[in-house]
Amino acid sequence: MFCISCVTHLRLPVIVAMMALAMPVPAQSPDAERQFRAWATERVEVLSRHRDAARRAEAAEYLGSFTYPDVIAALAAALQDADARVRAAAAGALWESGKASESARPALLRALDDPAASVAIRAAGALEALGVPESELVRARRRVFETPGVSNVDQYMAARGLIGHVQPGVLLQPVVQFLDAAAMPRPSSAKSIAQRESFEGAVRTLDRLAKTGDRALIAPMQDAARLARYSQPAVLDALALFDPRPDGWVVLLVSYLESPDAKVRYAALALLSKETHENDVTTWAPRAAQLLRDRDESVRSEAVWALGRAGGLAAAQVDAVVALLADPDAGMRRRAAAAIGEMGDQAQAVTAGAKARVAQSARSPLVALAESDPDADVRAEAKATLAKIASAGAPSGRVAGAEPTGAREPRRGDEASAVAFLRERKVAMETGAYFQALAATDVAVVRAFLDAGMSASDPVAGSGPPLVVALQAGDACAPTERPTKADTRALLQLLLERKADANRADANGFTPLMAAALKGCDRAVMKALIGAGAKVEATNKMGLSAFEMGLFSAHDGLDELIASGYRLSPAKAKTYETAYAQKPAVLSLVRRAANPRGR
Repeated sequence: MFCISCVTHLRLPVIVAMMALAMPVPAQSPDAERQFRAWATERVEVLSRHRDAARRAEAAEYLGSFTYPDVIAALAAALQDADARVRAAAAGALWESGKASESARPALLRALDDPAASVAIRAAGALEALGVPESELVRARRRVFETPGVSNVDQYMAARGLIGHVQPGVLLQPVVQFLDAAAMPRPSSAKSIAQRESFEGAVRTLDRLAKTGDRALIAPMQDAARLARYSQPAVLDALALFDPRPDGWVVLLVSYLESPDAKVRYAALALLSKETHENDVTTWAPRAAQLLRDRDESVRSEAVWALGRAGGLAAAQVDAVVALLADPDAGMRRRAAAAIGEMGDQAQAVTAGAKARVAQSARSPLVALAESDPDADVRAEAKATLAKIASAGAPSGRVAGAEPTGAREPRRGDEASAVAFLRERKVAMETGAYFQALAATDVAVVRAFLDAGMSASDPVAGSGPPLVVALQAGDACAPTERPTKADTRALLQLLLERKADANRADANGFTPLMAAALKGCDRAVMKALIGAGAKVEATNKMGLSAFEMGLFSAHDGLDELIASGYRLSPAKAKTYETAYAQKPAVLSLVRRAANPRGR
């Protein structure tokens, strides 16, 4: 028979006493202290002298959590009672009293060898609470666990202390059996407190088993989930702790969306919302959309949130979410509007077609909601969503970083492959992230942005065009690095292949060639830009050319400018000869650039 109180040690009289302490009476009231002392003395007398073993066991159970020395002594003495029920209750009470049971340590150590499993397992718990290492309690717990006919409660308590000491698969069955019993609904409010603590402890125990990573547990845990009457959500949550997930994980969860239990449907939706790879969303999103009409409000709400978390990958289901904008419940309308904002957010890495589908389906109903919904929160959410799904696709200003993963580069020119690659790298589809990729010379991410529709020439995030950003920011080039690093040359080639304008300047007239000269790029980079049409004589708003901007470093990239026809005027040549009189390398470049023949 399942016994909640045997596990939690929460006794009804103690609970009542704790509730009394919560009343508006001073916690340290002398009268209250005298009453507790009297109750304890009365139960000690019963425990020590009463002829009825059931009454003695009841008294021992009651004394759990009392810390008076005479109580601890009476409980320690009761560990030698002739009746196993009394000994078990005494060991459990000492466990509940925690560190205050220190004087009972010798008696508890002897109780580890008690022939009754219920006594030995509670003595082990009490000793662990006193700081005895778990490894020193394995022998007693293993004996209890392997005792034929031992109760599920005792076997469960033994199992949770054996994790890490025996194979996890051996321990699973009593844990899930106890968990399911602890999850069983019960009417008594006092029992519900104890039941909740027992259930939460069993959940933690099952999670500990799953966290061992032993994949041999997966199949029996799946069987346990299928057979459980009350604990399916907890078992599914534990299965989700495996990394990688169990084979067929998404399909398994979808099957639980058919459960007659709303808590199970809710739990399955919550777990599915974390599976956001495109193929997975394609599998579960249609069924989640059906649950938007579920009879249970919590399930409907979770279905809305799940589709919102999937973003544009769930765009095919947007009509079902749009229908909820007319729901009579204001909270549901607000949640639906928020989910549509996630599904159509222009900053996310999904195809332009998916974003357009969301905008086309939702814009008109959202406008109506924003203008006339009676609930202010709904109107505000609708307005926020309209801003997120704006068809212009303007960046949100939120900067997302590129996280290196094992993602493969997208297929060239394939928008769907490109946005999938960006999702795997956790990169948002916005110009702030594009700027970062250019500045970091991340060729794969830049290529994905270009394939997904970013421009190779338009200014980026309020700065210059992509070529200027790529050559000016970060460490794309250095005068001391020869040849210029391969990633920089590959990024330059990529942008030029995508028709980047080699003469497109920023607001200050700063061109890609100027950026390359200033940063110290080698002759190959300069030659590539000039070959793409970069004008060597162009000047910025300060009247400086690319040659002049790189002159201080006197690097060999400037030789390519001279070879391509760049010449200094006599007046500028004279100024620079004076300024750099002590720099022979600079003087040599100035004199060659001033020579009509470039020598």
